[in-house]
Amino acid sequence: MPDQWSGSVQEYYHFILGYLAPIALWIHRHPGKPVAVRDCGPMNPWLELLPAGTDFTIMSPGDMLHMYAGRHHRSAVLTGNDDPQKFNSGHLALFRALMFDWNKILPVDTPELMTVIDRRTSGEFNSTAAAEVPASGAAVRSTPNMSKILQPDAFAIETRVIDAAHVPPGEQLEIFANTRVLVGQHGAGLANMVWMPPGGHVIEILPPVPDYVAPIFGNLAKACGHTHRMVRQDSDHAPISAPDLLDAVSEAVGARS
Repeated sequence: MPDQWSGSVQEYYHFILGYLAPIALWIHRHPGKPVAVRDCGPMNPWLELLPAGTDFTIMSPGDMLHMYAGRHHRSAVLTGNDDPQKFNSGHLALFRALMFDWNKILPVDTPELMTVIDRRTSGEFNSTAAAEVPASGAAVRSTPNMSKILQPDAFAIETRVIDAAHVPPGEQLEIFANTRVLVGQHGAGLANMVWMPPGGHVIEILPPVPDYVAPIFGNLAKACGHTHRMVRQDSDHAPISAPDLLDAVSEAVGARS
């Protein structure tokens, strides 16, 4: 049972770093052991990227709590990796290496892709009774003019604009393994920087957020070995300053690790 820092493991950031990462590290250290995990809703497809042959069972949160509280099976509480004040560079690097190895993703030494995450849709799952979080994606935050500013042919680097919520897990690994510059609004999609080779550049579009939330992705970038730059946004759904964003991207595209 991973103990994530905060939030719900139905959310990508807390799932990837607070749930999947500690499970992957535990499986690596205990090969062949059966594992029971809780149902993580829309994040369940990521569990299929655990090593082939892993004996794992997906249980409802209530069933898992019952099994744990009643000590019906051996259990372990695993420390999550989503606390922004406690990112562990070694754990993150090993997690990335394991996921790549298990899914036959070849690491890239000189990535040449700029990936722009544009939150265009809201998750259908979040409107159901099973959702622990009532809203996600564009319903929470959006960047209405970002894709217009960052045209795919505007820079001397291959540029791909994606809504990460609609990209299958294995394909996400492949995309971000070849990403040198990542651009996105403050939110779960920026957690994909963990798949980027060290030495990348992360540009975070940051609307007003609580003080304890603001450093999350800057700290994560540092732990992953990336540079980090913020572009301010007046509100969760406000247009972005084109000069500010273009300046940040031009600096990152021109930078070489």
